[in-house]
Order: sequence, then structure tokens, then C-alpha cells
Amino acid sequence: MNPETEREAAAPAVLPDAGGEGAAAPRDPRDARLDELSRELVLRDLEDIRAMDPNIREPRDLLSMPEAREFSDYVHRGMSLRDAYYLTHRQQLEQRAAEAGRRQALSEVRSKEHLSALGPVRGGGAAAVPPEELRWFRALNPEAKDADIQDYYNRARRGK
Repeated sequence: MNPETEREAAAPAVLPDAGGEGAAAPRDPRDARLDELSRELVLRDLEDIRAMDPNIREPRDLLSMPEAREFSDYVHRGMSLRDAYYLTHRQQLEQRAAEAGRRQALSEVRSKEHLSALGPVRGGGAAAVPPEELRWFRALNPEAKDADIQDYYNRARRGK
């Protein structure tokens, strides 16, 4: 939004004087401060709305959108411009956020595809029983089969 449009949007209305000639009435300094604060709030809300929808560039865009009547009703009820815009466009904003999340998740998955192994990942397999261990095991349990010794040795190595 250009500075001229911002001034137009946030400029206080000219109050007619007692004569009704349209000249600005003398204003209380507190009113000027209130106008300045209101202007800041409007500009801040417009920035937030622009973050939600980059197509909204100036206040006129808010009134030319298809949901302008509903938006205006919310504002007249006392809601901020940002809140009124969010409520008016809630479904669209939530759909956009969900779609962006889905795209982000797909992008993250695709970015990791090059890290996947070529084949299925399998266990390290059974380790061979060292000859010294095999002699000790046979001395303690002469009836054990080779498969039992191998199984016991691998379980003991894994700590199970």
C-alpha cells in the first residue's frame, strides 16, 4: 500500500462546524491522540490481513471483496479488522493452511528420499561363536547342539 492510500484510509473524518460549512471543528488534543492510535491499529490490522491474504493491499480491497457485507457487520459489532477478516474467511484460511502443511510434509519426505537404503534393512545376523568360547561352552554343557550354542551366544551378546 502506498503512503497516500494509507493516509486516506486512516485519516480522521472532517467534522462540520456549527455553521455546517464543512470546515474542521476545533478538536480536543485527546481526540487527535485517539485518531492516531486508531490509525495505528488499522494499519497494524491491514498488515496482519496482508499476511493472511496478499491480495488485500489497501482498505478499499476489504470493501470490494464478495464477503464485504459480512465483514462490515463484524466490524460494526466491534471486532478488529483482522478478527473480522479471519471470521469472514476462516474456512478458506484453514484450507490454505492445511494445504500448505501437506505440501511441506511432502517436500520434507521428498528431501529425504536420497537417504533411503537400496534394499531392505535387516539385522546384523548371527555372529560366529569364537573357538575359545565354543570350547568353554562344550566343557560346561556337553549335550548342547551347535544351533543352541549359537543362539545362546548371540542372545548374550545383545544383552537379552
